[in-house]
Amino acid sequence: MIPKNAGNEEKQLKVLNFAAEKTDDNSKTADTATGIAMIMIRFPILVIKWTPFNLQALLNYKKSFGIHNFDILVGYQQESESSDWLKGSRSGYPTDLIWELNPGPKDNWSNDGNGEHWALASFIGRINYDYDNKYILSLSMRSDASSRFAVGSRWSTFPSVAAAWRLSQESFMEGTRSFLDDLKIRASWGQTG
Repeated sequence: MIPKNAGNEEKQLKVLNFAAEKTDDNSKTADTATGIAMIMIRFPILVIKWTPFNLQALLNYKKSFGIHNFDILVGYQQESESSDWLKGSRSGYPTDLIWELNPGPKDNWSNDGNGEHWALASFIGRINYDYDNKYILSLSMRSDASSRFAVGSRWSTFPSVAAAWRLSQESFMEGTRSFLDDLKIRASWGQTG
């Protein structure tokens, strides 16, 4: 016996085998999620796989040697995402009891699919040095990569340098400390992209 709704209803929905995992956002280590979902709505089949990844790592070192002060920072960040999907369908089955594609009619079918994959990576570094909290030098560098650019143009590096003189710490400025907290002359140069 063939059910009344055979061949013209799109009401069946099943989601199978989907899992997601995410680390605590406060841990600053990694966020990952992977999933495979299979959805069947009146004999179309859709399979989705999605995998994002995010990693951040920072190291900071501070050290003073008498009146010489160093603050060094090194870091790395990586982010990527991969998604793929595949879809296939047939219609015209004599019953809703069949959940496979092969037994369906060969003249009314479709399939489709696509995928997207991208990745970003960055290295950062900074060295701050000051002499007696008066003379300050800062060197910075950031190097970024993207898979969305051509192979020979994926990486770019962006350096910067800054120097400052904190006049308010000089002995000849002692008379101004009651009304002047901090006076600094600073010059800097850098590249952005």
